[in-house]
Amino acid sequence: MMCKPIVLSTGEWVLPVSTWRTTDNSAKIVVSTDHGKTWRIRGACHLPKDVRDYDEHIIVERRDKSLWMLVRTKYGIGESFSTDKGRTWSQLKQSSIKHATARFFIRRLNSGNLLLVKHGPIEERIGRSHLTAFLSRDDGKTWQGELLLDDRKGVSYPDGVQCTGGTIYLTYDYDRTGAKEIHMTYFSEKDIAESATGKTVLPPHIIINKATGLGANVGAGVDNYQVPPLKGFADRNIFIHETEVEIQSAVANAESSEIRYTLDGSEPTQESPLYFRPIRISETTVLKAKEFIISNVYAGRFIKQKPIDAVVLNQSRQGLHFDYFEFKNAINCTADLEKLQAKTVGTISALTFPYKADQLPEYFGLIFTGFIKIPTEGVYNFSVTSNDGSRLYIANQLVVDNDGWHGSIEKSGQAALKDGFHPLRLLYFQAGGEKMLKIFIKSPGKEKCEILSGELVH
Repeated sequence: MMCKPIVLSTGEWVLPVSTWRTTDNSAKIVVSTDHGKTWRIRGACHLPKDVRDYDEHIIVERRDKSLWMLVRTKYGIGESFSTDKGRTWSQLKQSSIKHATARFFIRRLNSGNLLLVKHGPIEERIGRSHLTAFLSRDDGKTWQGELLLDDRKGVSYPDGVQCTGGTIYLTYDYDRTGAKEIHMTYFSEKDIAESATGKTVLPPHIIINKATGLGANVGAGVDNYQVPPLKGFADRNIFIHETEVEIQSAVANAESSEIRYTLDGSEPTQESPLYFRPIRISETTVLKAKEFIISNVYAGRFIKQKPIDAVVLNQSRQGLHFDYFEFKNAINCTADLEKLQAKTVGTISALTFPYKADQLPEYFGLIFTGFIKIPTEGVYNFSVTSNDGSRLYIANQLVVDNDGWHGSIEKSGQAALKDGFHPLRLLYFQAGGEKMLKIFIKSPGKEKCEILSGELVH
């Protein structure tokens, strides 16, 4: 485990590292004197085998220019000191900071004070719960404040940074074998100081990463998120006459943030209009919104569109026509299907595999064609969950693009349609692994559901 590097008063970069040889029980530091171009081992603190537990050591330069190393051990936190810039270290001893056998976090703040994040009070050794922040104004001799960040069981591995404005951002994991989430919280040095007066409100926090278990096609089962998006956005949003856009916060404690927006495609700033009620849109518009102080900018294009006319069918039969393909090697996208000769053709009552999944080969593809019956005029939302790629066309327009190699993921799109029959075309291919294909429709004023067989004809 390599914890955060620091920059010494000499300008040298110091990075804590460890090796795991039985003859080398040491928590090392490596140093760069050329801004990271080259690194050399400078020194190490010996860790006795009977107390060693992953190290995860953190280095602090104290005001007297000595170095303070804090190390994760079986008894909690061990400490060692160096007065020669890390070349030699004192014998490891137990720190007065009581802690679980778990990762902790300590960092010099912009003010010069030290920030410590650990489990529970300074003088107590508890399990992996109650992540709490403390301040020290005397290089760790004493600690003040006791800002509770997250009181749940199963929180661990805190790590943070402080921005130039003073806000401290801290990430940590929660329930790593169950929920499998990475959270982020933010607070200030003032919040920690005020916690000593009895402030008990937990700082806001959001989920920034979650292991989904989608399989090897999606980064070995991990779906990496940025800050969770504001709710109410899609890349492309269709309306007929006018629409109201309701934006919801991504922050758990929404009262601690504000949402600003623009309607001209420009980036929102803290001077942009403040969102406080649904935004009414009557013309094609690019709406951008940002949640201050932590959010990315989220953009959605709201398109005013006349409903597409239905087609007249003189005669029709229930179900869809399908072309079935098999190939020796995996293809890359649905467009490759159109270059191939179908192995079989037929009709099917629903948008599903024409053969049992256990009878299908590793590599195959399908093209469905026909018409879908739309009961009333309006904007319809279509979504496709597939593994691997798929593309859905409605009324000869690409509505859902879920193409390429990937695990079972869902994508959606919209179309404004008049009542009656509209052409439908779905392309799908499987390039190994799980086989999945489901198509959903959300009619105006109704819940999302799978497209029914009675709505499909050819």
